[in-house]
Amino acid sequence: MALELFLNHLLGDFDNSRQVEAETRAGSRAHPWAKHVTRLFDRLDNYEPRTDLPGVYVLEESYYNTVDGQDKIKPLFFYFGTNADGDVVLESYIVPTDSVGGKVEDVRNDNEEYRVDCLNLKRSNFPATAYVYYATEGSFSLKGSCKLPNGMLFTLD
Repeated sequence: MALELFLNHLLGDFDNSRQVEAETRAGSRAHPWAKHVTRLFDRLDNYEPRTDLPGVYVLEESYYNTVDGQDKIKPLFFYFGTNADGDVVLESYIVPTDSVGGKVEDVRNDNEEYRVDCLNLKRSNFPATAYVYYATEGSFSLKGSCKLPNGMLFTLD
């Protein structure tokens, strides 16, 4: 139940055009323009359904145009499952690019050539983190942190 509800909020196409336009009109653009195309991903080779954490893979394509005008592409590859407590658990993976010759720009949901070999998946350094659903508020909450290579601590709260 929580996983299905979570995915209903997560999947789709989203951007922050209104935020960027308002910041630009106010003369103080602080955020990059961002677009996210998020879909269930099932072009999987050597896939075995998980019994420890039943769930689904998700590919999120993220496109950015920074404040200084640079375009950036940053796809993200996740596994979302349900643990024994009914919480939604996020596992983050290093984006596999083998099937597209290492070209990150070809890691797209609409690219039928893009496939993922589950035997070669590698977890990112962000630890598995549970989203807890609070039915009375109708919201999810998460807290997790990860030490980045540059020594900084990245925290989701």
